[in-house]
Amino acid sequence: MTLIILGEGVTRLERDYPAVVRDHPEIEWQQIIGMRDRAAHGYLTLDMNIIWETVQSSIPDLLDRLQTLRHWRPQGE
Repeated sequence: MTLIILGEGVTRLERDYPAVVRDHPEIEWQQIIGMRDRAAHGYLTLDMNIIWETVQSSIPDLLDRLQTLRHWRPQGE
């Protein structure tokens, strides 16, 4: 469920603050949204090994990358 919520958050971020997404291509925004879609709509066929790998390595890496966004401000602010 956390992966679904994370994907929803990125979807809203992309919609409401597209500059953040555009300015930070080092974060795999579309993969996060794709994982959300897969978890929400294909939950009966999810590969639990992929989910586990995501939780163990990709999520901690994502959290590290998101730390760089803590003080992000659009140009001119």
